[in-house]
Amino acid sequence: MSSSGGPSKGLCPDWVLSSGSNVHVARDREWFVEYHPWKTTVAGRLGDAMDVIGIGVVEVPVKRSPRRSGPTAHGKLRLHNVLHAPSGICNILGSPATGDYAGFKFGASEDGSQGAIVDANDRQIAYLVNPQYSGLLVLRLSGPPVGPVVGPSRFEKGAMYMIGVTWTDAERQKWRAHQKDQSGRQQQSGGESQPARQVAHMGGVRVVARPGSSSRQGFTRATSPEPYTTHEKGWLKQHYGGEFKFLQVHGLSIYKDEDREEGRRIVRAILAQDRDEDEDDDDDGEDEDEPSEKEWNPEGHFADHHFSESELEFIEGGWGSSANFMSSFDLKFYNDEDCSEAKAIVRGLMRRDD
Repeated sequence: MSSSGGPSKGLCPDWVLSSGSNVHVARDREWFVEYHPWKTTVAGRLGDAMDVIGIGVVEVPVKRSPRRSGPTAHGKLRLHNVLHAPSGICNILGSPATGDYAGFKFGASEDGSQGAIVDANDRQIAYLVNPQYSGLLVLRLSGPPVGPVVGPSRFEKGAMYMIGVTWTDAERQKWRAHQKDQSGRQQQSGGESQPARQVAHMGGVRVVARPGSSSRQGFTRATSPEPYTTHEKGWLKQHYGGEFKFLQVHGLSIYKDEDREEGRRIVRAILAQDRDEDEDDDDDGEDEDEPSEKEWNPEGHFADHHFSESELEFIEGGWGSSANFMSSFDLKFYNDEDCSEAKAIVRGLMRRDD
């Protein structure tokens, strides 16, 4: 099932459900949000071997249902141990045995879908279509700006295809042995050999720091922030009961140094915004001893000022708050560049709904 066609502009859009495949496969490197170079092979349906040059995690932006619109219409299907095979004709969504989703449903429905991917609670998390090529079901992707720019389908109308791959246990064990070896090396070296983490935004990939790394290692992470001041500790105690609960609220762990550093950056961004607001309140003659409602939700208010009133109304209808909206796209509300990206995303979503 190797590809014979030349390269096309945009990512390969075809994520074909193959219930007989025991692994996921992606053609394009840009689909990956975590990636490790790794050479292995998979066997096609006709016994032909296909070369693999990497493995990692892929997040596929998908539409949940044909009838949904607005922010809740989109989701992400996170796939692990995805093999990177540039010579493949398409991307492959392997069977539920991969552990990344609970199951699927077949059959045409009134809403126009030909099937659905479901979670452990039988909730639909993505749907399948059969646009023009017989016998294949593909994921319905989210279009830009939520999803990446994709090229045309690589399948020809009316042609028949046998899509499916098998990753042998022997090849899989080689990868597991490599992971185990790497884990042992990291423990011996204090974790310095961890691979770079990558974050995908709007179809592009930007490299950020290895967990625990600093800017002197050639990555974009800022230097480690200073420990909390007495004032900052008091603020954490007053509003969150302490650092532990604050980190928990933001999906961070007190047991990871990089998470605690991230937490200190968040606290300082919030306090900087509060200081600006206090100065404005003093000019207006407000009593600063009386806490306002917004002080109890500093994250939301800090992100709000980046959006217009209509944009906030749109965001609150689907995500509840601007902070939640940005978090769902892996954007930081205290980072100006991420805030600009969030503004572009919400404008694109609003245009799609008009």
